[in-house]
Amino acid sequence: MVKLKNYKDMSIVLWVGIAAVKLCHMRLLTLCRRFEQLVHLLLIARDPSKKREGFIGAPEQEGDGLEIETPGVNADASLALLFFVGNLLLCVLWYAYRYDERGTVNLIWTDVFG
Repeated sequence: MVKLKNYKDMSIVLWVGIAAVKLCHMRLLTLCRRFEQLVHLLLIARDPSKKREGFIGAPEQEGDGLEIETPGVNADASLALLFFVGNLLLCVLWYAYRYDERGTVNLIWTDVFG
């Protein structure tokens, strides 16, 4: 088991995690560009009736450099999906790696659950 001894180790783990999320997000956008139906299957499609907004709610202008999104993909929804799936995987991996059953109590009434 890896023990983090100081703040430098923790900051390295944090930056690696941020980089992993960014790489997964870029890969998801690449897949969505290639397979357009994936956007609708993952429920991350942008609502075409809503006007896109730029930074801090300002309307986006043509040619302002903010047009880096994949057409049809809601960036907030795709990041929320990534964080959900990442959290789920992290919980399962933590349980598989860190859970220690020693010291846990099996109460008598729990036998009804099988």
